[in-house]
Amino acid sequence: MLKKANRLSQGKKLTDTKTLNTRFAVIKISNGNDVDSKFGFIVSKKIDQRAVVRNKIKRRIRSAVEKLLPEIKTKREFLFILKREAIDIKTEDFYKTLKTILGKENLLK
Repeated sequence: MLKKANRLSQGKKLTDTKTLNTRFAVIKISNGNDVDSKFGFIVSKKIDQRAVVRNKIKRRIRSAVEKLLPEIKTKREFLFILKREAIDIKTEDFYKTLKTILGKENLLK
């Protein structure tokens, strides 16, 4: 589980976002005011009606983000809007994909 310092507060609107589109998620990135980077995850009921499945997807994604957290630059806010393809993705695959995407965008230390 992400530390409270790294969680994006509910209902917060990101301003001046940069949007990255991947096969499993749309990632919105914004500059934040806090020292820590913050993360939010959205899994729609359109993906799956069952809360068990939606929570399972969020746990996998959070786990990959936690692994990558020490390498991510600070003062950023990330919002992951997950797609249906995220149901089948494994944590390791998500980690590798996320690392390459953030590396290309120059968001890693």
